[in-house]
Amino acid sequence: MRQQLDTFCAVVRAASAEAGPAGGSPPAEAALDLLADLLGGSGAALVELGKFAGSAHSAGVTCECYVDALRPVRAATGEAAPPAPR
Repeated sequence: MRQQLDTFCAVVRAASAEAGPAGGSPPAEAALDLLADLLGGSGAALVELGKFAGSAHSAGVTCECYVDALRPVRAATGEAAPPAPR
């Protein structure tokens, strides 16, 4: 997606350089730069969010494995199971 955005930016910049000013409207490059910054920033945020989600999932799976490993021991020894979480 980043490569497509870079290609799009280059095409728009080339077209706006050839066309010149367009009757008092703001330059297309400023809007394009804003779009590129927004998409670039959201990409970095999504990467960080993905890392957090992956860590949380891994911790949850590990926790479930420990709980599952303890259950047969309780059943074999007759120890009472802890109360269910609310």
